[in-house]
Amino acid sequence: MTSNWSTATRIPVTRQRAAIVAMALAIMALIMSFATESLQAQTLTLRHAFNGSPDGSSPWAAPIQDSQGNFYGTTWAGGTLGFGTIYELDSTGKVTTLHNFAGRKDGSNPWAGLTMDAAGNLYGTTYSGGGPYCFNNYGCGVVFKLAHGTQGWKETILYAFKGNSDGANPGYGALAFDTAGNLYGTTIYGGTGYCSNGCGIVFKLTRTSGIWHEQVLHTFTALSQTDGATPRGGVVLDAAGNVYGTTSIGGNSSCGCGTIYKLDATGAETILYSFQGGADGAEPFASLVRDKLGNLYGTTLFGGNSLNYGTVFELDANGTETLLHIFAGYPTDGGYPYAPLVRDGAGNLYGTTYIGGNSSGGGFCETNNQPQGCGTVFRVAANGQETVLYNFSYFVTGAETTAGVIFDAKGQALYGATAVGGPSTNHGGVLFKLGK
Repeated sequence: MTSNWSTATRIPVTRQRAAIVAMALAIMALIMSFATESLQAQTLTLRHAFNGSPDGSSPWAAPIQDSQGNFYGTTWAGGTLGFGTIYELDSTGKVTTLHNFAGRKDGSNPWAGLTMDAAGNLYGTTYSGGGPYCFNNYGCGVVFKLAHGTQGWKETILYAFKGNSDGANPGYGALAFDTAGNLYGTTIYGGTGYCSNGCGIVFKLTRTSGIWHEQVLHTFTALSQTDGATPRGGVVLDAAGNVYGTTSIGGNSSCGCGTIYKLDATGAETILYSFQGGADGAEPFASLVRDKLGNLYGTTLFGGNSLNYGTVFELDANGTETLLHIFAGYPTDGGYPYAPLVRDGAGNLYGTTYIGGNSSGGGFCETNNQPQGCGTVFRVAANGQETVLYNFSYFVTGAETTAGVIFDAKGQALYGATAVGGPSTNHGGVLFKLGK
């Protein structure tokens, strides 16, 4: 199998520019209960501005936090070798590079964020690397573990994808653990489906006698009709071991605008919802959030109305979709929500948009010489009322976030990242804090 960067994702013009900039530079989500008012009228504080080398650039996923207040995340590009990094932001605000990806046998270019186990080990995926497959033998991506020992942090490759039936190119979704310590995730391509590069898979990694083995739980088979294709987000699990996720295309609509699916413990698939591409939204990219009643929450990148800026939705346990918000874009609202949501105990949903907001970006964040905004942080209340909590500005606080936000351990602030922009010389994106 071969993969083509130009077909890796369907994205707006500014996202394409961001990817080009990143390549040119050498390219837990915690659900907390806190009052709606706690993030009203709060300012955004920069925790770090990425410069490319040696600290990395283009963090495309939100960080996670450990019990000591340290944050961990990935950058798509930069570092000493240009293939991306794993970083730590400690409680004092110092950023340390824990690992520089090297490509080839190592991973390269991590899109997704990290997952942490009880011992503090970090797990994640890279889009490429792991060779000798895909991308002219640069590899179809890997699953990795980063463990802290007496000699510092050490990376172990748990699995390298080969691009055939085992999948290729993990996307935006962080890995998920089950109660037995098995890992679950998705690949955008690979498998044996009826797509030119394969329609993607859902996989499970199980450790036996110290070795991790892959099991393909589901191979997506079609661009339309009875199944979805190209799952770009990760998965969530319920207590019974059922797996839930989204595909960005496919389904039984005429447009093939994506699905929400469920896999039971045996891997049997049920399509819970097929997007129709209109008011209900189109092409979900992100992972889902699931509440205790079994309701699912997520975003679509497109659809909603003729503006096509995307939606926030709820899918109840009966498979009924409720549209919570339709994005309106610049200058009053955000647009193109790539990232997963987080939900507080009151049922409010928080997320980010790739464009939109009221900033013109100083000549950036434009399409066809028209301003479209540098992105937002938003809140959607349980009743569907949206509030824009922050508008990004390219040279000041960054722009074009594909990362979502997480709550800090106290539930008093949101942390996240922007993919580009910020005050550093190379404008490689920022880590930010919104709140107290």
